[in-house]
Amino acid sequence: MTQLDYLRHMQKPTVLFINRVYPPAKGATGRVLRDLAQAFAKEGWDVTVLTTGRESGDSLDGSVRVIRKAARFKKNFLGYGVVWAKLLWAALRLPKHQVVVTLTDPPLLVVVGRIIARFKKSTHIH
Repeated sequence: MTQLDYLRHMQKPTVLFINRVYPPAKGATGRVLRDLAQAFAKEGWDVTVLTTGRESGDSLDGSVRVIRKAARFKKNFLGYGVVWAKLLWAALRLPKHQVVVTLTDPPLLVVVGRIIARFKKSTHIH
């Protein structure tokens, strides 16, 4: 088997990004995440973004899979807690990704990433 044949048969590396916002929703972290996710996809990664939205559903943003979980968000402790719990529950039900990347919205999302990484035996980056 040549090196090219080997590369063709390799499985794509997988990454799961988790953040409260992703375009078209407004928010700086969402815009940064979109650029990052699309750059990973362009490099051949299988990219999934887990985020919130007005309605739950799956869609594609180019070759990036976007999974939205419905969440009405209020900027208070309870609002962040609801979003945090929804993202955790949704991520636990997804297949394993090699790398889990959490951004900073909602606060303490790093905890969700650590839990997912431990249960799925993935690498976590915050």
